[in-house]
Amino acid sequence: MKNTFLCAVVALMTMLISSDIFAQRNYKKAPRADGNQTILSTRPLSLIVGQPNLKLEHGLSDNASVGTHLSYFTGLNDGLKADPFVRFFPGGNDLSPTGFYLQLKGSVGRHNKQLDIVRGDLVEQYADEIAPEDIDQFVDELIAGEGETRNFTAAGGGLAAGYQWMLGKNENFVIDLYGGWKRYKAISYDHLGTGEKALFNTTRNIPVELGFQIGISF
Repeated sequence: MKNTFLCAVVALMTMLISSDIFAQRNYKKAPRADGNQTILSTRPLSLIVGQPNLKLEHGLSDNASVGTHLSYFTGLNDGLKADPFVRFFPGGNDLSPTGFYLQLKGSVGRHNKQLDIVRGDLVEQYADEIAPEDIDQFVDELIAGEGETRNFTAAGGGLAAGYQWMLGKNENFVIDLYGGWKRYKAISYDHLGTGEKALFNTTRNIPVELGFQIGISF
């Protein structure tokens, strides 16, 4: 799965570099075609932070678009996450999906449990609370209490505002900046113990969302 995302991101960047977005400004700007617009983009920093990402967005009208983010988490609680969204463009002066927008999204994902992988960290975390002769048994029981199921489901949603530009001679180079609030929590409680939920909420349920994406439109 990770290799698939890496290949997709490399292909996207290749298309960007080979496009004519850097044409001279004195070249007559081609008129933008009426109708819907589709965007494929990614977060440039996504590979650095271990979260390969692709966004697909399609303009439905002058004031609305729909799309989804697909992200693959690596590291702790790795797994695939989808964030379908709808965006509203209140300005009405440009064909969506360009300009200022308000976004409403949902989130759903499937993640792997991690407590057995971070056993050493748990021993260190509880070292001050549990007697040395009991710490190994305590951590083993904590991990065993998570059950045998190796993955779990998480879900949530969020609100955001942002601005999206289409640049270049043919307006086919896209920049997207946004920020907002989100909530993303484990919902398979029958498969998830207290320790695993705490770990997941610490690593994946950060409420503030900031994004910078680049891509192409077609």
